[in-house]
Amino acid sequence: MKIRGFDISAKRWGWAEMERVLVTGIPRSGTTLVTAMINDLDRSLCLSEPSRHVEWLETSSSRREYADRVIGDFDSVLAEIKRNGKVFDRRSADGASVTNYFERGLGGKVCEKFTVMEVSVTVEGEDFLLGFKHNAHYTGVLSEFADSGIPILAIVRNPVDVILSWRSLTIPITSGRLPAAERFWPEIAEIVQSDSDILQKQVRIYSLFTKRYLEFSGAVNVLRYEDIVEQPAILAGHFGRLSSGTIAVNPVDSRLYPNSAERDTIRRCLDRHGDPCIRSFYPDF
Repeated sequence: MKIRGFDISAKRWGWAEMERVLVTGIPRSGTTLVTAMINDLDRSLCLSEPSRHVEWLETSSSRREYADRVIGDFDSVLAEIKRNGKVFDRRSADGASVTNYFERGLGGKVCEKFTVMEVSVTVEGEDFLLGFKHNAHYTGVLSEFADSGIPILAIVRNPVDVILSWRSLTIPITSGRLPAAERFWPEIAEIVQSDSDILQKQVRIYSLFTKRYLEFSGAVNVLRYEDIVEQPAILAGHFGRLSSGTIAVNPVDSRLYPNSAERDTIRRCLDRHGDPCIRSFYPDF
């Protein structure tokens, strides 16, 4: 598949040979759903935002050190699973994989719908697939991960829908901040510290994510959220693994967001302040 010359063909990726993968993407683009879908594949486990990777972002002295610690954690986690058959992960209360961290209740009230718990895992075969998922943490040091040769999967989503989601929640990006990227991604820190209004900051932050994925297109495998929900089997096909089909893949309708009236305002701001690289993924946002 090509999007304005940007080749995202599965053949080039060679996913069927993967035994390790980093999942990253634009915040609120569907990376949690993708993590759950990987967990639904046979001989596969993808940990959703490991807490020690958050801690390491603060304690690592450099981008390189942080990337090396994350990469080294693949062997550590796999050894722990083989030794104890268990690992900590973010899950629903019933132990199922989480597809969305937030749930909207009556009156539009939002609540978190995950908990960190110990889950049982069995490693079967030599081709067991282990993945880690973080958004800004991993994208912030993408060049170091790319240099290491570790397989990387990045998820993107329509910019209007993403920014609507950002502005409908109470998380740092709602106010134009992205703490997980600010330390090792100077361009993000510059935007956060600028005098731009919040919407402009959000548009510029979104732009930086797409620009970075294009910059490292030779090392980063990109999937659009819209393609995943339209063809859920695409993920299993690319990894060359069978899916049990237990994950409900239902597209999020951003028109139901309480702030959906902002769509046109966001679109105008994207036209004025968004980087042209956004249209490499979404020509007609």
